[in-house]
Formats: sequence, structure tokens, C-alpha cells
Amino acid sequence: PHGLAVPDTEPYSDRDWDAKSKKYAAMIHRLDRDVGRIMSLVNELQLSERTLIIFTSDNGGHRGVPAQLHTNGPLRGFKRDLTEGGIRVPFIARWTGTIPAGTSRTFTAVITPTADALPGDTNVEIALASAVSGQGDSIVNRVTVNEVYDAEIIESQSAQASPGGIVDMLHTITNNGNVAITEASILQSGLTNFSGAVFWDENKNGIIDPSEIVIDNFNDLTNGVSAGVNGLAPGDTISVIYRVQSPSTSTSGVTENGTITIGNALNAGAATDSDLTNNSVEDRITIVSGDMTLVKYQYVDPDCDGFVGTFTKTRQDVEPGQCIRYQVVAENTGAAPATDVTILDAAPAYTTVTNCGGACNETLFPTTSTATISSGNVSSDHGSVLPGGFARLEFTVQVDN
Repeated sequence: PHGLAVPDTEPYSDRDWDAKSKKYAAMIHRLDRDVGRIMSLVNELQLSERTLIIFTSDNGGHRGVPAQLHTNGPLRGFKRDLTEGGIRVPFIARWTGTIPAGTSRTFTAVITPTADALPGDTNVEIALASAVSGQGDSIVNRVTVNEVYDAEIIESQSAQASPGGIVDMLHTITNNGNVAITEASILQSGLTNFSGAVFWDENKNGIIDPSEIVIDNFNDLTNGVSAGVNGLAPGDTISVIYRVQSPSTSTSGVTENGTITIGNALNAGAATDSDLTNNSVEDRITIVSGDMTLVKYQYVDPDCDGFVGTFTKTRQDVEPGQCIRYQVVAENTGAAPATDVTILDAAPAYTTVTNCGGACNETLFPTTSTATISSGNVSSDHGSVLPGGFARLEFTVQVDN
């Protein structure tokens, strides 16, 4: 059922997990138990040889499932994606007594290591037994999980700056492999007259705090793998902020592109990144005289009832049917008034703009601002914004079921 609706979280109530993880694990536990009850009843009623039992699913795992539960194993993508993680599903069939004596059937066993499976060999025993006679046989296969090295950084951005101004652009680096990355370069390049540096946003709050450092290598990530071991563990992510400053002599219209690149030689050259298509981002910075800086925040409104949460720059996981409240702030960081300020935004894929039946209407600042709302788009007109001032738009979208 949507919304992880379970009467309780047993037998995982005492686990040191978040509530969503406990509910998901309890739901899978109940599914496993109840399928077993159905099969036991079929056996008890002696209907095994006349009953075909099929277990399957309509789609891959949902991206809202907590990452620690590895809902899709190593498959790429999730429900609604056309990659394997979205369309590859289990199909298990049982029909006792349908193989005639003296004949044979071929079965294929699909062994899927978990997404965090470490490199190495694992013996897998496959056993077959008759529900009628109890006779059977077994074989042992060895499954080898190879080393996978894949560092990813997302996403390219565009920003505006005033002469002498500073812009901060947030990016996410992920270790998509199954081996810790303890050494690999993280370099910025491409700027000519502008200057830039990459900061480790260690607490992931989207702001460069005084204690946060400039990094140029994975070995700068203190205790990132484990206590005393720097780097990035398999499956882990970090936030980095690319800070770019323009010279005070810059003129309006000047543009420079800065690139952040993860080196393809990993762990002191012992390995090579397996996917070089996701190793770099390019940020475009344009000088304007009336500099407006946009920042977008969000929080989850789980019941779509106008719940007031705490806005954050960090992307939030959300379930089908739930809502996300967005706040877009346009700040005039330039030296001159900005006129005819308009904020435009669109509902993400598989969502619809909603007012929650009047409980989560859009809000605007200044209060004299006006908005135009449709199911897929939001725009707001805020007039003039003085230097140091800001305009703000808040609206809510609901995720499709």
C-alpha cells in the first residue's frame, strides 16, 4: 500500500533506524510471512498439485525507500524509470507435480548481490525437493562480485554575479561503486579572470561554515570511510560547494565557465573509474549589473495538510501521494535596484501543483506581489527589489500516486 501503512513496525521496532526504514522492513516482513501462510494452507488442503502460485511485481523499487535497505540492489534506476531498476521485477512460479517422471525441466536462478555487496566470492546453494515425496538434490554455485569503481558528481548550473560578487553552487558527489575511494583528485578549472575553490559542505546545510575546508582530493575527506580512514565509502555521498568570485572590474555580460572534475585514476592509480560520463560538471557564471541570486529550499508535507516544516537546500525523499513545499528566494546582491523581478518555476516530473484544498496556498513577498498558477507551472511578479532586498515565492506540489 502507498504510504508504508502497517499496523506496527515489529519485529524491527528496536532497531536503530529511522521510522521509514522500520515501516518498510516491517511491510516486507509481513509480505514474506503472509505468502508463506498462503502456501502452507495450499499444502494443508492438499491442493499443491492443482494450484499454480505466481509471485511478481508491477514495477521496480521506489526511489523513496531509505538507501540503507537497498530496495533495488545493483540495478540502476527506480519505479517510473525505463532502466532495469524501474522495469526488472521478480517472477516466481510454483506448481507441484507438473514434471512427468523421466523428463527434465530447466530452471534459471537469478542471484542478485545487494547494492553494497563487497568484492569477493560467495557460495550459493540451490536445493530442489519434491513437496510430495520429500526427495531432492542440491548444487553449489560460486558467485563472484567484481570490484566496481564509479565516482559521480552532479549537476551543472548557471548563476549570476555582480562585479566583485561571490556565488556558491552546490553539487553532490557519490561513490556508486562497491570499493572505498581513498584517493582521487577533485579539481576545478576553466576560470580565467574569476577565481574559484571547492569546499566540502561537511554538514550538508548548503552553506560554507567557518570550519569547512577547501578540498582537491578524496583524501581530504577526514574519516569519510571509517575512523582514521579518509575518503568516501561505497554508497556514500557528500555535498561540495563551488565558490566563485568575480573581479570588481568585471563588466556586465562577461561570462566564464568553471568545471569541477573527478580524476579517473582512483586510489593512487590502483583503479580506474568505470564510468567517465558522470565525472564532471560545468558551472556558468555571468556578470550582471543588477545581480539577482536565486536559492531554492524545500521540506516534505507528508499529509498534504499545510504542515509547516523546516526549509532546507538538501533534496528530500518523498512517497507517492505526499507533498513537497518549495521556497524560492531571489535576492538582489547587486548595487542597483532590480526592476520587473519575476520568479518562474515548474512542477517536477510526476508531480502537480496543489493548494491542499486551501491549506497550502502559495505565499508571496512582498505582499503586493502577484502569482499565476497552473497544474505544472508557477510564476510570480514582484516589481522592483532594492539592493540587499529579496523577493520570495512559496508553493506546494503533490507526488503522483
